[in-house]
Amino acid sequence: MAHSFKKQFGQNFLRGDRYAQRLVDALELTSTDSVIEIGPGDGRVTNLLLATGAKVIAVEVDYDLIPNLIKRFGQHPNFQLRHQDVMKLDVKSLGITESKGFKMAGSLPYNISKPIILKFLTTQPTPEKMSFIVQEEVAQDYVAQAPQASFLSNWIKLYANIKKLETIPASQFHPQPKVGGGILVITPISSTAEESRERARLGKFIQLAYRSPRKTLWNNLVAANRWHKEDLAQTWHKLDFLPTLRAAELQSEQWERLHDALV
Repeated sequence: MAHSFKKQFGQNFLRGDRYAQRLVDALELTSTDSVIEIGPGDGRVTNLLLATGAKVIAVEVDYDLIPNLIKRFGQHPNFQLRHQDVMKLDVKSLGITESKGFKMAGSLPYNISKPIILKFLTTQPTPEKMSFIVQEEVAQDYVAQAPQASFLSNWIKLYANIKKLETIPASQFHPQPKVGGGILVITPISSTAEESRERARLGKFIQLAYRSPRKTLWNNLVAANRWHKEDLAQTWHKLDFLPTLRAAELQSEQWERLHDALV
């Protein structure tokens, strides 16, 4: 029986193995690795993950897809299936700890790709590496560089190294979405508890500075009503910032210097 695709789950399956293999290869898996796959769907990526010898924990929210996944992969000793919403998943419940480590893969539903990435970058244990397919425009946002940096690209630099491997045409999915996808490889940066708190504070500060991206950085911070204009003026002079500077133009080290000067 053909699968009835469910829009609420953002189901768009890859048509062939080319991009699925690229997704899997990016993780550099070995037989000693554990990998959580988000949304195995029809099992195309799952099959390639299992071929690496890694332990594969597939997390699927759509109950209708479970029987086929069990039928295809249930006999594999390195396969485990969890019927669950990934946003409610507690990694520790899978027997994964900081000392054991794990990786993640998946073609993420376009409508919740950002919350999923946020969840696994800001909770413990953190993956060693993640390889995800997301909406192409979102992928571009994550890797945007100054002077056209986005909030997402600045935010994720606080938590991980990221690169975009490839663009996937919309025609390579079924059912075909309106827009294509992009493969992102995300390598989280380890940190102490204090460093985690500090980067969370810096992330909130950057978000405040991006509240109206088309406005100047000065106007956004003035509008926040947290600093006197005199203090901002002194900071602008100290950091040699132009009055016309926008948030998208700042480099990572400039964000740190600005935050340290004001907060």
